[in-house]
Amino acid sequence: METAVKSILAKLMHFLKAPNQEKRIMVRYRILQTRNNWLPRLPLPVRTSWGAWWLAWNDVMGKQVFMHDYREQGEQEFLLHFLQSGMTVLDIGAHQGNHTLLFSSQVGSEGLVVAFEPSPRELQRLKLHLAINRCRNVRVEPVAVGNNEVTEELFV
Repeated sequence: METAVKSILAKLMHFLKAPNQEKRIMVRYRILQTRNNWLPRLPLPVRTSWGAWWLAWNDVMGKQVFMHDYREQGEQEFLLHFLQSGMTVLDIGAHQGNHTLLFSSQVGSEGLVVAFEPSPRELQRLKLHLAINRCRNVRVEPVAVGNNEVTEELFV
C-alpha cells in the first residue's frame, strides 16, 4: 500500500513540475480516458485553435480535435493566411465540419462556403457544429461530388 501511495505522490510531483503545455495535454488525456470509459456517447465541447466550438465525439476526429493533435496543421495554417473575406469556398467531403468552420470564419459574412457531405451521420454532426457556431455563410449539400450523376450506396 505504501509503495502505491509513493507512486501516486511521485506522479503528482512530476505533474506539478511539468511545463503548462505538458500539464494541459495530460489533463485533456485523462478527461478523454474518463469520458471513453464512463460516458462514451457524450461529446466533449472544445475550442479549436481558431476559436470555433467543436463537439469531440468518441471517434478519431474527436480525439484529434480535443487533444489539439491536428494532423493537417500545415494545411490549416496555409488556409488561415490564404482565405480572405468575400471568397467562395467548396468543402468537398466536409465530414463533421472541421475545415468548414475554418473556411466560414475566414471568408466572413460576405463570403460563402458550400459544404458537400453524403453521410447522414456526419451530415447531422456538421449541421450541429454549424448551428453551435452560428455559421450563416455556409450552404450544406447532402450529396457526394463526382464526374457522373449516379445514385450509389454509401458505406461508412
